[in-house]
Amino acid sequence: VTVKVAQPPTGLITGPSQVLISKDFTLSALIVDPTATFQWITPGLIVVSKTGFDITLRSTTTAIYEVSLIITNTSGASSTIKTNVEVVTKPQITSFLASSQTITSGDPITLSGVFTYGVGELYTIINGTETKQTVLSGFNLEVTPLENTQYILVVKNNLNDEVSSLLEPIVTGK
Repeated sequence: VTVKVAQPPTGLITGPSQVLISKDFTLSALIVDPTATFQWITPGLIVVSKTGFDITLRSTTTAIYEVSLIITNTSGASSTIKTNVEVVTKPQITSFLASSQTITSGDPITLSGVFTYGVGELYTIINGTETKQTVLSGFNLEVTPLENTQYILVVKNNLNDEVSSLLEPIVTGK
């Protein structure tokens, strides 16, 4: 007697791993066996539409969502493929301040910034020459400008959304 064991079907989910809140996104099922059936499991996500092997989803809440694809072949064997999709919001700058807006050349001031949903970069521009440094939300940085200087806080997320804020303290002579 020969026993034939049904092999579980194989497949793959393709699509973005990070999306913007309240924006539609599409995942696609790539299934090796054309006779297999499949079912999407999308807890917490809004199903906008299903067309063929594609499902279009949306979320109104930031979170990491696990999406599953259950594939069943004609022998009754099944497999589950999972992927995570992170729903993020656009970056925001809560505050970007200088301890003084007018200073004497060579005197220190403190720059501080608070932001969310992204990575911060602080650009310093003096006479058209630009330098940048990565900063964390809640930073306090002492600077000592000798002349008028622009400070620009840029916050970006992984989807290339960005916001920026500019400070231009006035530097006077001694």
